[in-house]
Amino acid sequence: MIVNILKKEDMPRDPVTGIHADIIMDPTSISGRMNVSRLYEQYFNGFSRKTKYLVTNAINSYTGAELPNSEKIEILKPEESLGVFTLVLELLSYIDNEQYKAYKSLYDEKNIYNINKILLEILEKELFIQYTVSNRKKAYQIVKELKDTKFAPDIVYPEYTINGKKVPGRGKVIIAPLYIILLFKTGDEFLSCASAKTNHYGFPISAGKNTKYNLPWRNSPVKIASETEARLFSAYSGPEVIAELKDRATSKDTHAEVYKNILNAQTPTNVDRLVDRSKMPFGNDASLQLVNSVFNCAGVEIDYVPENLT
Repeated sequence: MIVNILKKEDMPRDPVTGIHADIIMDPTSISGRMNVSRLYEQYFNGFSRKTKYLVTNAINSYTGAELPNSEKIEILKPEESLGVFTLVLELLSYIDNEQYKAYKSLYDEKNIYNINKILLEILEKELFIQYTVSNRKKAYQIVKELKDTKFAPDIVYPEYTINGKKVPGRGKVIIAPLYIILLFKTGDEFLSCASAKTNHYGFPISAGKNTKYNLPWRNSPVKIASETEARLFSAYSGPEVIAELKDRATSKDTHAEVYKNILNAQTPTNVDRLVDRSKMPFGNDASLQLVNSVFNCAGVEIDYVPENLT
C-alpha cells in the first residue's frame, strides 16, 4: 500500500462526484493477502456513495443546494420525499436483503417522518447497506448486476499532479470508500507503534497462549527488518538507521521514552524527533547488554569508537 504523500487536490479525483482519493493502493495487495472480499466491499461502498450523490442531487433539485440539510428535509413535500426514497429502494432491490423489505414497508405517505429521517442520515452521513453472509444473493451476483447501472461507482483513468505537471494513470481505478487501519499512524518510525511483549532478557517475543488475551490489544512484536532487509537499510541509509531501529525495538528505556514523547506531544502524529539521543544515547538495548555481560565474564569490554570517514 502507498499512503497519500500528495496534496489532497493532487490526488485522483472522481469526475462525477468530485471526490478525491485519500490513499492509493497497490492492487496486488488484495490478492497477496488472499482477501478478495475487499473488492466487493469497495464496490458496495461505491454503490452507497453513488446513491448518496444521486439522492443529494434529487433533493437539491427540489430545495436548492444552499440550505442546511435539516431544512431541506423539512420543506420537502411528501410526494418529493417518496420520489427520492425510490432511488434508495431501487438500489436495495438489487441486494434483496432484510433492509430492503423493511424500507419497502415504509413506502407510504403515513411514514414520511421515518422516510425523511433516513434521507437526512444519507445526506449527513452515508447510505449504510446491510449485507450478511446469509444473504440470499451473493456479493459477486450483486456487483455483477449493479456494475452497469446508475448506482455503479465510476471507473476512471486517474490523473495526478506531481511537481505541477499532470501525470495520467496507466489503468482505470475505482474511487470508493474502504475501511483501512493504518498501523504506522503514530510517531515517526514503524516500531514506535507496538509495545511488544519481551522475555527476561528484554527481547521482543511472540505472545504465548497463556498471555495472548491478557491485554485488550495484541502485543506481538513488529518485524520489519530481518537480515536481508537490514543489509539493504544499512547499504542505503547507513548504520545509524539500523542502530535507531534496533535500539527502539530492544531498549526498554528508549521504548518508554518513545511512548512518553508521543503522549506528551502537541501533535502526536507529526513528531519531528521522537527520541533525543543527547538524553537517550545508544548502547543500552538488551542485545548489547547481553553481549557485554557475556564478554565481561571473559575479561573483555566493548568500547565504541566513531568511524573515521576521512
